[in-house]
Amino acid sequence: MALATLPLRDRDIREPVLVRVASKPGLVVEEMGLLRGEYRVDVALVDDYLTGFEIKSELDDDLPGFLGPKIPRESPPGLSGCS
Repeated sequence: MALATLPLRDRDIREPVLVRVASKPGLVVEEMGLLRGEYRVDVALVDDYLTGFEIKSELDDDLPGFLGPKIPRESPPGLSGCS
């Protein structure tokens, strides 16, 4: 008998992301506004670089197809986000 799985919610994803990001040196900011509030990052790590994490759950229906702005930059050495 297969068990039904519930869809992932924002908090199901956010909590492990916060734990992982908090283990890195720097300041962790939730719901950080960028470009005078035009864009928002769900979780940001601020150190020598700004690294943002956009959380999309299975129940997320805001901004369908949102790609966000493409801001080219080099990845900081030794920081791989939440992989």
